[in-house]
Amino acid sequence: MVSSLDDIHKAKEYIRFHRENLNKEKKTCGEIKIGIMIEIPSIALLAHHAAKEVDFASIGSNDLCQYLCAADRMNSNVEPYYQSYHPALLRLMNDVIKAFNNAGKPISICGELGSDPLVVPLLIGFGMRKLSMGDASLAVIKHTIAELSVKKAEEIADKVLKCATAGEVKSYLLEQCNKE
Repeated sequence: MVSSLDDIHKAKEYIRFHRENLNKEKKTCGEIKIGIMIEIPSIALLAHHAAKEVDFASIGSNDLCQYLCAADRMNSNVEPYYQSYHPALLRLMNDVIKAFNNAGKPISICGELGSDPLVVPLLIGFGMRKLSMGDASLAVIKHTIAELSVKKAEEIADKVLKCATAGEVKSYLLEQCNKE
């Protein structure tokens, strides 16, 4: 789990060390792409710096939501606090996506939000172009994307970024879904 730029620097140093050892042994080592999972708020808030240090990233939406909302998604006692449509989560994801897009680095999403047909238009509006999901979600998400223009997705994203509660976000996304 990456929590800071120090973690990235340590990983790069580890790779450098082992590459040097392989060279001393006259063994070759191909190019190594370095990527991170953005799962906790501390590295998400530093995404513009992290994007300069790595080759790609994926947002782990389940863990990012859990740590941002301070609610274990597996604990039914705090289930109401685990809010996938929380405006803070969505704003943070938008910032991460923009940071990586601005750096020209690939960014993807892993987790339930990447297969949520209500959220996919929002992610596209934020600039996300790579989604990860289970096979069972492919047809629904493919249909969602086929019915959507980037312009409309950007309009949805702009509106959602102005919402103040998870309830407002979900209501708006449901309204948009029902219009199609």
